Amino acid sequence: CEIQQQEQLAKHDSANRKLDEQVAKADFIGNVESLVAKAEAKTASALHGTTPEVKNIRSNRAEEKARNRESEAFRPGQNANDQPSAEIVQFPGRPPAAADDYCEPGIAELLGDEDPPP
Repeated sequence: CEIQQQEQLAKHDSANRKLDEQVAKADFIGNVESLVAKAEAKTASALHGTTPEVKNIRSNRAEEKARNRESEAFRPGQNANDQPSAEIVQFPGRPPAAADDYCEPGIAELLGDEDPPP
């Protein structure tokens, strides 16, 4: 008699667990579907440009370029009197008068063995 009671109890527990699993699975599927729907709505609005970050991006960029055009314009000779932005290192053995000569020095000039040719 006790064995039959245990079997009946096990059957009821099994049925209750299956029902709980089905309810949990349905809740999970509902949560996933709602998340998917929200993501699809966000994606659709982003693709169609209804978000503030994307809406009128071409006209906003054109206005930004127009505002920056004057400050970013290249003006030749404007910075001609400014100091160089980096330290200029002279090769050893070169006279300071040849500082504007952009030719590469010879090995003799680099080693300082002899005077550079005129």
